[in-house]
Amino acid sequence: MPKSTGEIEVFVPKEDFKKVILDVEKYPDFLDEVKEVEVISPIEKGLVAKFRVEVAFAGTEVKTEYTLAYRVDGDLVEWSLEGSPDLTENRGSWTLSEGDDEDETRAEYEAELVTSLPIPPNIQAMFAEQALPEMLEKFRDRAEELF
Repeated sequence: MPKSTGEIEVFVPKEDFKKVILDVEKYPDFLDEVKEVEVISPIEKGLVAKFRVEVAFAGTEVKTEYTLAYRVDGDLVEWSLEGSPDLTENRGSWTLSEGDDEDETRAEYEAELVTSLPIPPNIQAMFAEQALPEMLEKFRDRAEELF
C-alpha cells in the first residue's frame, strides 16, 4: 500500500492529543475497525500492543491481528510492526506541533502498510485514500470530546 499522509488541526493542547494517540486500549471505542487491543508491555518511552481488526471495503472483508511497538520522542509518536500473520510492514508516525495558540495542535500523520493478503494494489490505495480523512477526524473528535 502506498504511504498515507494527512494533517489535521485539533482544539486541544499537544499533550492531551498525545494521550489519545497512546491510549491504544480505547481505540475500539472510536475506531470501528479496531475490535480489540491489548497492551502487552510498556517499553522505554512507549509500549507494545496487540491489535485485532476487521475491515470491509469494496466487497473485501479482512480480519487480522498485528503487534505494534510505539515509541515516543517529545512531540513525535512512531510505531513499527513487531509481528503479524498478514502484514509485512506497518510503520508510521504522528508529529505534533502547536497550532495558532497553545490550546491547538497541528497533527501530521504518516503511515505505510504492506500486506501479504491477495488485495489488488489499486483497491489498497483507494481504501487508504478514503479511510485516512475519516480516521483523522475520529482522533480529533475523540480528543475534543475528552479534553
